[in-house]
Amino acid sequence: MKILLAASSKFHAFHLASQLDRRGHLGLFLTSFYSRASGILWKWVRRVDAEAITPSRVRIMPWVEATRGLDRLPRAAKRALGMDYTDYWYHPRHFLFDLWVSRFVDRTYDLVVGWAEHSLFTMRKAHRLGIPFVLYSGTAHNGYRWPLLTEEFAKWGLDHKLPPQVLARSLKEYDAAKHLSVVSSYAERTFSERGFAANAIIRVVPGVDATRFRSHPKSDSVFRMIYAGLMRAGKGIPYLLEAWRKIRPKSAELWLIGSVYDEMRPVLERYRNHFIYKPRVPQAELPGLLSQADVFALPTLDEGFAAVQLQAMSCGLPLLTTTNSGGEDVVCEGREGFVVPIRDSDALAEKIDWFATHPDETRRMGRSAARAAAGFTWDRYGDRIVASYGALI
Repeated sequence: MKILLAASSKFHAFHLASQLDRRGHLGLFLTSFYSRASGILWKWVRRVDAEAITPSRVRIMPWVEATRGLDRLPRAAKRALGMDYTDYWYHPRHFLFDLWVSRFVDRTYDLVVGWAEHSLFTMRKAHRLGIPFVLYSGTAHNGYRWPLLTEEFAKWGLDHKLPPQVLARSLKEYDAAKHLSVVSSYAERTFSERGFAANAIIRVVPGVDATRFRSHPKSDSVFRMIYAGLMRAGKGIPYLLEAWRKIRPKSAELWLIGSVYDEMRPVLERYRNHFIYKPRVPQAELPGLLSQADVFALPTLDEGFAAVQLQAMSCGLPLLTTTNSGGEDVVCEGREGFVVPIRDSDALAEKIDWFATHPDETRRMGRSAARAAAGFTWDRYGDRIVASYGALI
């Protein structure tokens, strides 16, 4: 089985490429940047990719990666340039990436796998040639998640616009897709509810590198809850902060780690006395920080599958997460953590209070979480997804 894989961003596509490569199934991996095959571009991107992929099987479209720097311009500068959408370049770069990838599709491949939102031309060409194509969606159905997020931004009075071209394009991809790969039960539900047949959906939960994410000694006895990730409205941070404010656990700390989007600064300012902020850290430093906490919180409204959940579990932390995180696929309720409804600060507060007042049970849940995470290796992911792909040939 020879597979053409394409993804313009990293996501966990690099792990998929590595797993296919190790098994001799990777014909070609098309992406925007790979540090082991990108030469001088590394000086611009400054990212080191740990995933091992045979460089001769990788092709890159470097300008796609280069435009990402423009998305980090100050909002005033974006407006002056007419870049008023969040991630203005998202649509044009993925449109052109898709066109580029489609040139490589031919009958030397038994299967083509392309990431959602930038695979429409590639999928159409594969179908014309009679080659099975799998649309890989790392998120829930955009017809569900976009209205949800738009409503959330408006609720908090946030100035946030989503590119309408991306939604329109993704809906065309869904209509054309014959096979869909998703990463969680949550994501699968949103597609099933919109007409996808169960036998057209492949669901495989991603993995975690337990050699990198493992528990380190905790330096004190302070009860500490931690969140690590981007800080923007869709992550549910306001509900976590409101829950913490309601409970105000005695001698306890809430750590928020990650990059803060402008849209969230007013919300964080409102709750500034209720959390400790730490800037984004390299992945190599994250296990040490996670190990200083007792519970990992992910109050997200929408996450296809948040990899940080397994990373935290691997470090010995139970989860407090939501029904829209993919957490239900890795957490047995009350054993490795709790799964609560989205936008429910009362439910979050109840579980925060339980964790804070049940230290022995919390530690036992953390040990159970570490054991559960050990079953979600990238090799297991590779075995399952290759078997699913093989059934399509």
